[in-house]
Amino acid sequence: MPAIRLTSALFGYARFNYGWALNCNLIPDLKLSDTTEYQIGKYGRMRQRFLKENHGGIYSYMILSETLWKHLAEVDEECNEMMDRLVRQMAKKEGVTEQLKSDD
Repeated sequence: MPAIRLTSALFGYARFNYGWALNCNLIPDLKLSDTTEYQIGKYGRMRQRFLKENHGGIYSYMILSETLWKHLAEVDEECNEMMDRLVRQMAKKEGVTEQLKSDD
């Protein structure tokens, strides 16, 4: 079926555009305002799982308000910085040197 653009009724102050799906259903033509590609690592994925499993309301709100991915990227960056700082502090405390690392 060809892509036919229809405009739905006015809901509140917003007018939504719809298009036909392959199964002959109308689907809303929604666009995200933030299209930034965020790199989410281990700690960002852990935070996402925690929010999804333990705070479903906050998780849903953050998805709908388009703040989840930015939040996850920030958490991931902060955790990686903290891990780097902790590893440096532990190496300094234990007396780990480049010479010791190369001997092993």
